[in-house]
Amino acid sequence: MLSKLMTLVFAVLLLSATGAAQSATEIKRITTFRKSADAAQVMILGVYHFHNPGADHAQFKTADIMSAAKQLEVADVVKRIAKFKPTKIAIEWTPDRDAEANQRYMDYLEGKFNIDAGDSRTVGNEVYQLGFRLAKNHGHKKLFLVDHPGGMNINSVLGYAKEKDPEYVQRFNSDIDMIVNLMNQMQKNKSVLDILRVLNKEDAAYIAQSTYADMATVGAGDNFIGADTVSGWYSRNLKIFANLNKITMPNDRVLLII
Repeated sequence: MLSKLMTLVFAVLLLSATGAAQSATEIKRITTFRKSADAAQVMILGVYHFHNPGADHAQFKTADIMSAAKQLEVADVVKRIAKFKPTKIAIEWTPDRDAEANQRYMDYLEGKFNIDAGDSRTVGNEVYQLGFRLAKNHGHKKLFLVDHPGGMNINSVLGYAKEKDPEYVQRFNSDIDMIVNLMNQMQKNKSVLDILRVLNKEDAAYIAQSTYADMATVGAGDNFIGADTVSGWYSRNLKIFANLNKITMPNDRVLLII
């Protein structure tokens, strides 16, 4: 019995050592494959709405992106982003608007759609101001639409929390007030470039993720309304990723403006 046990222990140790070596080899193989020479590169540019359409829960006052000063700032951003040399530009519009978006882009190329002047409500959004300009600068024939409809029914979470978790409502409102105040101050005092730099820092992602993580706890052990709401948001993100992956080919340099 003892000899069999010792044999078993030796076998386990041998398999563990072999398994560790195999795991290391497998990890190296997988990571080497994923870093292949023809792998696509994706640059994600997180933006704010240049003209706020009122779709987000946090409402801030945007500076007039069509003013002479802001147009110079936009041109500076376009010049800097162009150094990435994208081969494709993906935008936050749903694929069902492909014909509309790309007809408008063709009109822009042909001088029939002016985004250099006019009302910010009609030509001031970031798709036109950044996406169209960058695509034209790089000779692109079209843009790629990768958004997916969906969002977060935050009001349903707040409605539940007002009765069941009032402390969460206070935290949420405090977070939103902080974000709105920050964005309002930046709109007054910072350039478009500086605002985008702030929004694309790791700290900004941490703030957003912390807010979602806190929301996910609302209704825990009951109806899980917070977790369901936040899962819908991440479901949308994964579908955007799937749309982005669908249009990406080896050696592509994809710029996602979102």
